[in-house]
Amino acid sequence: MLNKRNKSSAKNTRRRIYTIPKGMGTLERPFPAKRMIKVVTTSDGSVQAAAAGFVVIEARLADPTNAGFSGGTGAFSVNSTGIADMTAYALARVQSIVLECTGTNLDTGAVVAFNFIFSDVQPSTVITTYALAKAAQTSYLHTPIRKLAIASGNSSFKIPPVRVTPRQVIGDIMPTTDRDFVTVVNPSHTAPSQEWWVALVCTSVASGTNLTNGMDVNITLTQDVEAFSRLVGT
Repeated sequence: MLNKRNKSSAKNTRRRIYTIPKGMGTLERPFPAKRMIKVVTTSDGSVQAAAAGFVVIEARLADPTNAGFSGGTGAFSVNSTGIADMTAYALARVQSIVLECTGTNLDTGAVVAFNFIFSDVQPSTVITTYALAKAAQTSYLHTPIRKLAIASGNSSFKIPPVRVTPRQVIGDIMPTTDRDFVTVVNPSHTAPSQEWWVALVCTSVASGTNLTNGMDVNITLTQDVEAFSRLVGT
């Protein structure tokens, strides 16, 4: 009897799975509902503070269409690839990022300490003094601090690639589920209402020594972006 009941139960289970209700046709999806895209943004320029011993340059991480670094008194050239691959989709969510950086010290008298920090608050709005910059280099989620000799010394450096997820920065699953972390990319751009940030924080090792010439850097930011919500007519 036990075996007969088991067989009957299995038969009913199969019937529930494979029976199509009357009146329901077949649904087809000829185009993928979502797609993972790599957006690579390169920022090349000078990390300078004309009259201060610290400088903060930063980039948005939740918005793949606006991920170039800026800040300080130096200028940056920004170039992005991969954004055009999202043209068939309306929305985008950044799932993770990889950062790497190379550069050299241009100052002849300032030994520089520097590292990347990550935050859900725009770094430049809270790091406003030399003391706060020094504290930020160790109090946020950060890469190890490196120190760079003056221009006439061993002044070239490389920060190896580091991978970060929004959940590590925010400390919550919201960036992967909340609509506020989604960027509208098409048909017109709208930035997400919530952000997560990365900043390169540089400080002179000797307090009171300005970073007038600063550092020349090249930063590559690779974002793993989930593009979704197919646009009608594309």
